[in-house]
Amino acid sequence: MSMTENAAEDVDLLIIGAGPAGMAAAIEACELGIDTLVVDEKFHPGGQIYAGLAGGAAFDRSVLGRDYLIGKNLIDRFQACGARTRYGAFVWDMTPDNTAYISTDGTSRMIRAHHAIVATGALERPFAFEGWTLPGVITAGGAQLLLKTSAVVPQEPVVLAGSGPLLLLLATQYIACGVSVAAILDTTPAGNRLGALRHFARFIPTALAAKGLAMLWKLRAGGVPILSGVEDIAALGSARVEAVRYRRGGEEYRLPASCLIVHQGIESETRLLRAVNVEHRWDNVSRSWLPVCDDFGRTAIPGVSVAGDGRAVLGAQAAPLSGRLAAIDAARALGRIDVETRDRLTRPVRAQLGKASRGRGFVDTLFAPSPTSCDRLPGEALACRCEEVTAKRVREEATRSAANINSVKSRLRCGMGPCQGRYCETTVRELLLRHSGSTAAEIGLLRIRPPIKPVGIEEIIALGVTELPPEARIPGVLPR
Repeated sequence: MSMTENAAEDVDLLIIGAGPAGMAAAIEACELGIDTLVVDEKFHPGGQIYAGLAGGAAFDRSVLGRDYLIGKNLIDRFQACGARTRYGAFVWDMTPDNTAYISTDGTSRMIRAHHAIVATGALERPFAFEGWTLPGVITAGGAQLLLKTSAVVPQEPVVLAGSGPLLLLLATQYIACGVSVAAILDTTPAGNRLGALRHFARFIPTALAAKGLAMLWKLRAGGVPILSGVEDIAALGSARVEAVRYRRGGEEYRLPASCLIVHQGIESETRLLRAVNVEHRWDNVSRSWLPVCDDFGRTAIPGVSVAGDGRAVLGAQAAPLSGRLAAIDAARALGRIDVETRDRLTRPVRAQLGKASRGRGFVDTLFAPSPTSCDRLPGEALACRCEEVTAKRVREEATRSAANINSVKSRLRCGMGPCQGRYCETTVRELLLRHSGSTAAEIGLLRIRPPIKPVGIEEIIALGVTELPPEARIPGVLPR
């Protein structure tokens, strides 16, 4: 984006995201004497996993579990580390020279960083099915955020559906809050269990395994049925969800539901990294695009690193360690320490990261999304809710023309709405993969154009914009 001369704030290290990875990176950077600024969209630190610990409704948070409560120590250390913070601020663009455009309270400003660590975490994987846009249908992450920040629980009967450990965790938290869970409808493909077996030996002695078994025991003791082999979920109702229909063992069933909570895993949030042309690679297990980086999280773009779940889904224990690695390497890049010191400081951190990541192979394989997840999605179901594009239209586009996702975007407007593809890119990609005959590399990933998130045009004008759009940042495309 070309700008007229406009005052910009300079900082040695900009950390985008105040979740576990961002907070740990800031603590490490400040200990190394680096001028650090942390920005986050929320009004308190903690990210999604520790939401509410630094500010939220007053209630007995022990019902959320020990793993949640231990985040308080990390938050306390972060708030005392000396890093500058800017909350309620979102980055709506970032250029390869590490200039970030940040909006706070309706005013945008530029920040020029000598180094940036992108710690934007992960998003819930979109889960499209018949009736998924009905009121009363909510994602597990959204439901957990309401519980953590506002002590809000759903109206019974409550049904949880999908795949992934977050469903089990949320169900145990609801039981502790006195909420009755009617059932967990497990859509995990049966074939995943066989694939996960090869990782079982490494998984079983880990803390992850102990936590998983503990959750299953609590659900059993609480009388919550876990129904495996579930397919073809549909939310039924007129003004809101009233029942859930599903198939299991060749038979069709219905459950009454005032709230249907769905989850289909999470995937790395990489839109900011794409904006600066960080290279991405297709990961066939998670069926998502991941940023290419080294062991420290450093990308091929000078001065840009990635940490936490934005690098790959690592989990709450591993994410802070990846943040520390990125910060120590940033100190080396900024000339504060030499390579030998960096390697000495990161050696124990890398060992801890390896230990914390042990067992991820089993979890990732067991809960890997199915390539056939959208096969039975009704044609009239919305694939893109912002632009109201149906699954039928995406399937038709896949068979009649080039299946590159950006070509489909230009013709159907998928990914052009306020969410900028956050709630449709995965569904559209899966439909294209199944119906076009193209590979993931041929389909590609959505090209990101600023603003990455909605921002008032008056904010952009106030910055002194002289040229839009930024064609020069699109590989292979020359500016006008």
